Amino acid sequence: MPPYNGTMTGDRNTGENPILEKGESSRVDVRLMIDPPRFVSPDPGVVDLAKRLAPAFYLDVGNVCNQRCLYCAVPRETLYRTTLEAALEQARGAVAHGFRMAALIGGEPTIWPHLHKALSRLPAAGVAGSVLTTNGLMLAYPTEPDRLVAGGIKVFGVSLDDFDPERQRRLSLRDDNPDLLARAMENLAKVDADTYFYTVVTSEMRGRGDWFGRQAASTAARFRRGPAFFLAALKPVEEAARQAERLSLPLSDAVVEARAVRAALAEARLPPTFSVRDFPLCVLGELLPHSMDLLHRNASLDLVSGRVELSCLAADRTFVEACAGCTLRPWCPAIYRSYLALHGDREFVSMVMR
Repeated sequence: MPPYNGTMTGDRNTGENPILEKGESSRVDVRLMIDPPRFVSPDPGVVDLAKRLAPAFYLDVGNVCNQRCLYCAVPRETLYRTTLEAALEQARGAVAHGFRMAALIGGEPTIWPHLHKALSRLPAAGVAGSVLTTNGLMLAYPTEPDRLVAGGIKVFGVSLDDFDPERQRRLSLRDDNPDLLARAMENLAKVDADTYFYTVVTSEMRGRGDWFGRQAASTAARFRRGPAFFLAALKPVEEAARQAERLSLPLSDAVVEARAVRAALAEARLPPTFSVRDFPLCVLGELLPHSMDLLHRNASLDLVSGRVELSCLAADRTFVEACAGCTLRPWCPAIYRSYLALHGDREFVSMVMR
């Protein structure tokens, strides 16, 4: 890598479409802590992780990214970046209504030109700390993780496509992804912050859950502060929808691999926290206590009135006949319509729990 001089580079999209500036908005998305169903006892490690991630407001810095991941669910027909003042105004509004943790999302926040200036000014806006969701590439620079921690980053959420270099290249469409991510892991292992790795379960993991889990356990053992591992169901929208026939696993098969990952992690001397998300709850079986969807819910905050409106069921998701009467339905992330078109609805059952 070239020496890091403080300028965020690596945008691979500027030659395709102009990047627009996104100005101020009267609303911001937020992440709430919710009570789990009384008949499920969430895993204690998942509860602890959930509390470190919420409540928070999402600071969307733009959809520009330095990768083109095949499983990406972010709309990218029009590229935009958030201005610094718009970001700070949203932060001030969210803090005024009780949200003091920022969750920086994109696109890729580490290539947002205003990242470090924003971090330096967020405390004055009342922000107590930030969560950074990132593909991790810019964290390969040795000093960057510590610099971000000094700027107020409390948790790094890092996309981890796989531990196999060829699969990493295939999923990210970036040849240097494995090398950069390996360097980023070395750097993150030393910082005084929490880390969770976020892996979308695709067809690339079929039959490999045990191997993946053992690699994850080995990685966790090198960290000063043990990381957590998220497995997420594929969201078949945007680029992920265009790649769905290639990448999509039946959810029941994805859960088989998730169980294998968890079992392998459990064999570690100090088992890392393991969590799942975006899986319809009825398919999880014994993994249900590990679902982050039991503890988090997205909502929309009106920055003028302070009114919080729970997100309604998105148009791209639905429930099926078997969901009627399911006691888990209020917590369930529902089912993508495009998934049903590929795999049907035979996997889903009504869970009646007391």
